[in-house]
Amino acid sequence: MSGLPSFILGAAINACITQPSLCHVIYAKWYHIASRNDDRFTGDFLRSLIREFNLPRALETLLPKGVFAQSRVQDGKTFLFLLNFNGVPSQLNGKPAQIDLGSKNYTDAETHAPVQGILTLDPYGSRVLVEA
Repeated sequence: MSGLPSFILGAAINACITQPSLCHVIYAKWYHIASRNDDRFTGDFLRSLIREFNLPRALETLLPKGVFAQSRVQDGKTFLFLLNFNGVPSQLNGKPAQIDLGSKNYTDAETHAPVQGILTLDPYGSRVLVEA
């Protein structure tokens, strides 16, 4: 995000009135940053928002640069999406990164094989895991 002249970040909690299409904002907080900032500033700022709004993490582990983890819940099932946007295997400090899934057990959504413990993502690789 460095080099952008400005960006706006916001969080709002909406409450719907009688119909799903009629909503009003009951709480909103907006940030407008009109300056060029380095990645450190942006990272610190976003981490402060994560703490302020108590946003949950998809995984409680340090992820390598360029590797993203997102979770979604549907019909009571939690899906974990792991994405490597790097052209090399996921790495941390120049070494292949072992992504720690913690103590949870997962099933690979494609192969239905059990997945637990530690895994490494291939270059531009992705995995979709379902929490068991």
